[in-house]
Amino acid sequence: ARIWSVQYIFEGGKKRFLAGGRVKGCCFAVGQVNGASRIFIAEGFATAATLFEATTIPAVAAFSASNIGEVAQALRRKHPQMEFIFAGDDDKWTICQGKALNPGRLAAERAAVEFDSIAIFPRFDDESSRPTDW
Repeated sequence: ARIWSVQYIFEGGKKRFLAGGRVKGCCFAVGQVNGASRIFIAEGFATAATLFEATTIPAVAAFSASNIGEVAQALRRKHPQMEFIFAGDDDKWTICQGKALNPGRLAAERAAVEFDSIAIFPRFDDESSRPTDW
């Protein structure tokens, strides 16, 4: 394993990657990926760790919605028979220039179509705090 970048998480939740570090196609694995028949591909580390703990199915954190497809491509090259389960965030509260966006859901759904897989999303009994992640 190699360290290609580092993600800094600042007080208040702001996240930044190491300047000049490689992120595209990189991920962090929770559980044993080699030899696994299926794997979760999640946006963040907490989601990947939670899914692995709940299921014992290995999971990887892509660290951003825009990197989910890139991580799947990298994994497909190394593990052509592996089944992917895309665990997307449900970012339905994301608004940009007055338009509702949902980058977590869109990225997971696109990747599921591209890799003939499934996408799953968290459900919340109480949405008063505007939750998005697993």
